[in-house]
Amino acid sequence: MSFVINELASQDRRFHDLFSDVKNADSLSAVILASLMFGLAVARRVASDILTQRGQEEEVRLFCPKCGHAQA
Repeated sequence: MSFVINELASQDRRFHDLFSDVKNADSLSAVILASLMFGLAVARRVASDILTQRGQEEEVRLFCPKCGHAQA
């Protein structure tokens, strides 16, 4: 099992519960479905972290070297 998965599961109760669902699944289809749910939770966390980081970064505006106006 991946260190990253263990780390996520130990730090966040939601990830722990979702990963427990994967480990406790009793059929192949249940394992796949639980894994997809876990993966979606990870994807949401990554997207949220990236968007938060971008929102906190200072906006860099580019200026036209010819006229000096800000470019969109």
